[in-house]
Amino acid sequence: MDRETRRKPKCLCEINGQTLLEMQLEGLYSEGIHDVSIVGGYRSEMLSGFKARHITNTAWESSSMLSSLHKAVIEGIEPPVLVIYGDVIFDESALGLILADPRDIVLGSVPRWRNNWESRYEDPRDDAESFRVDGMGELQEIGGKISDLEEVQGQFAGVFFVRDDGWIAMKRHERIFHSLSTTELLQLLLNDGVSIGVHTLGSYWFEIDTQRDLDFARQSLEVRLEEGEKS
Repeated sequence: MDRETRRKPKCLCEINGQTLLEMQLEGLYSEGIHDVSIVGGYRSEMLSGFKARHITNTAWESSSMLSSLHKAVIEGIEPPVLVIYGDVIFDESALGLILADPRDIVLGSVPRWRNNWESRYEDPRDDAESFRVDGMGELQEIGGKISDLEEVQGQFAGVFFVRDDGWIAMKRHERIFHSLSTTELLQLLLNDGVSIGVHTLGSYWFEIDTQRDLDFARQSLEVRLEEGEKS
């Protein structure tokens, strides 16, 4: 991503004339969510023009997303809270289902995840993690190594909603946030007996990790836009 992010954070990469952050904010506003906080790291000063509360994770080079969430906790962010990674874009129509779900924590899962992973990786098993959901849409397992893709029922989409009890459960582990990935934390919460719901994120989802990801998202959304104009 060096070509695109040498002088700006990844969330300011553009797709069809809009930055990833602008697309996310539009989706939030469409669901009536206007109380927004942005946790920035690299070149976080470039995010100051967006109407939101701004928090900076100064240790961004050596920390994880959970460290940024921990920084938000220290700054006084309280539940209920919807967390969205800065490098994902998705069909915001799914947010209504996530926000209405009464469970302690609710995850977004990637729509048609296998097609997405096969377009991004030579062998999807190199990146995909275990993800198992029961018939009631409740998460049973996440974040483990896999050998058989047929056993995987989805992938974590970088979007989750936390209510009061879920927040209390998460904070029990906050001292080790720096050493955990989000999926590792979620599995710990499952082990603690926390109820975690799962909803598929609408009709599309893109994660921008590489230049190839960005090019693919640009092409795919351009096609969707053209098809929408024709219909």
